Amino acid sequence: MKPSALICFAVAGLVSIAGCGKTESELVPVTGTVKIDGVLAPNIMVRFMPDIIDKNMGPSSSAITNEKGEFTLKCDDQRDGAVAGNHVVTFVDMDEERPAQGEESTRPPRIHSVWTTAAGGSRVTVTAGQPINLELKFSDLPKGSPGRD
Repeated sequence: MKPSALICFAVAGLVSIAGCGKTESELVPVTGTVKIDGVLAPNIMVRFMPDIIDKNMGPSSSAITNEKGEFTLKCDDQRDGAVAGNHVVTFVDMDEERPAQGEESTRPPRIHSVWTTAAGGSRVTVTAGQPINLELKFSDLPKGSPGRD
C-alpha cells in the first residue's frame, strides 16, 4: 500500500473514532451579553467552540445579539445551549461595512480582527445557570495593534 493511501485510511479511521458528531452531547442553557468598550453591542455573532486543548469535546454553538446586546446560544444542530466546559469565543460584526474592492470604509470596525479568530478569541467556561457577559476592549489590545487608540 502506498504511504499516501495509508495516511488517508488513518485519517478516515480517526474521523470514525471521533464519531463525526453523531453522538449527541449534553447541552446546558447559555445566555449572556456582549459589550464593546462598555457599550452593549447589538447584531454581533458570538461563536462558542469547545476548547479541545482542554479536552472539551462537542459541537459549537452560536447566536447573534439582539438590540440590547443579549444572546441565547443554539448548538449548530439547532438544539438550545452549549456543551459545558471551556470554550474559545469568536466574534463577527453582522453590521460590518464591506466596501467594494478599492473603496475606503466610511467608519471604523466595531470588532478588531484579533477577536475574529480562535487564536485571539476570548476564553470562557460554560456552566449551567451562569450567564456569560463578554466585554471586548480596544484598550486591552497590545500596543501598536491596528485600530487601537
